[in-house]
Amino acid sequence: MLSLAQRDAFDVAVLVTGDSDFSPLARTFKQDFPDKELSFAFPFARISKELKQICPNSFTISKEAYAKHQFPGRVKLPSKKFVAIPEEWKPGNNRQ
Repeated sequence: MLSLAQRDAFDVAVLVTGDSDFSPLARTFKQDFPDKELSFAFPFARISKELKQICPNSFTISKEAYAKHQFPGRVKLPSKKFVAIPEEWKPGNNRQ
């Protein structure tokens, strides 16, 4: 991400993670590229207070958004094999 920012390849970056291990990267990014925007899209129930403090425009992906944008139960790959979503990801599952 830092090398792409150095090449001015984007203006806004959104990382999908709630892992506070990205805090040093976020601090460096904000310091070195003050004219670019960095946000985190936190997975449901994975909010990082530290990342939110560093990048206040960050947001949480809602449980409903997961269901709305989920792949079908089975997906055929170019290799002709199928992959299936885990049971706990299926719509209607009350996983918190």
